[in-house]
Amino acid sequence: WEQGLTLKSEHPGLLREMARLHLQRGQESQAYGLLTQLVRVSGGDGWTHRALSELARKRALWRQALRHWTDAMSFGPRNGADLRRAGELAILAGDSDYAVRAGLGAVETDHSAESYALLGEAYFASRDFAASETALREALQRNPDLSASRFHLANVLELQGRVEESEGEFRHYTAMEPDDPLGFYNFAVHLDKRGLTREALLNAEQASAIDPNLAGPRILRGQLLEKLGDDTAALREAETIMSLPGVDADRAEAWRNDLRLRVAAADSSAEAGLVQLMHLVTPDKEAIDLAQADLLSGLDFSVVVTLYSVGATAAQGGVIGWIDPRDMVGDLRRAIEALDIQEISPPVSSGGLYHIFKRVR
Repeated sequence: WEQGLTLKSEHPGLLREMARLHLQRGQESQAYGLLTQLVRVSGGDGWTHRALSELARKRALWRQALRHWTDAMSFGPRNGADLRRAGELAILAGDSDYAVRAGLGAVETDHSAESYALLGEAYFASRDFAASETALREALQRNPDLSASRFHLANVLELQGRVEESEGEFRHYTAMEPDDPLGFYNFAVHLDKRGLTREALLNAEQASAIDPNLAGPRILRGQLLEKLGDDTAALREAETIMSLPGVDADRAEAWRNDLRLRVAAADSSAEAGLVQLMHLVTPDKEAIDLAQADLLSGLDFSVVVTLYSVGATAAQGGVIGWIDPRDMVGDLRRAIEALDIQEISPPVSSGGLYHIFKRVR
């Protein structure tokens, strides 16, 4: 074949067979060059364009892969699987309009759960969340085991502000795919936004356990530990992520250095007998009961403070900094001195007001 190509370098049959041989040997770059030349001299056929699309896909050349796949589909009747592949490539290539057209074509062709799933993803990429929800629900009605559709539906609902429905779908997805770190990571982000910091931390830790080299969950875990006031554990996490791929080294170093300073200052304050507190205060008995119920449900203390407290630091989540318990009046002092680190007090009545404290450090 090589000798034949020296006699006629544009012979279609020789180009095809040499390309096949290179594919069998795993020599993909050489195969891609020969197939490209074959298309130039003969226009190619369905097999040629499919092979080119697959080679481009492996190299993450999404637009080229989509173009070749579109050309391949012109050589015969389009079926649902081919249209779904076109839609997937269009999403990756950033052409959401094409993806929607491919999804609609796939649904019209075979009405399958997989086609509705692709259409839902395409609408999601085009930010038509209402249409995406409709298509994804249809996919799940036809096949409840489509975990990717469950994941997309969770995100669609969250983007529409329907956080409780979204949370249910995230829980369903992580149960379906217990080995997917990105599922637990996205669920952790969702929970953090809802103010469920401790549960968010558990999911971030699960994502990190599945893939310790994934930077996003490790960074989120450190941020959640910091939010919970555990700067020492956050510092350990910051030290760990410095060497992970995809981490902004300068930002990570600045974060680590800031945590080092705060840990040193906290150690010094603790040695002096001070405690760091968060504080919720209100004159309203009904409000304090509602606050207590929200805390028991797992809602983050800082979120509950912004909902119910009338204190001067309510807008900052109730952070009142380092204080000496000996400076507080009797009932409040005793409540504070009884707290372990990260513990929340029961409501305390004093001076016509109701107080709840959280000891941070």
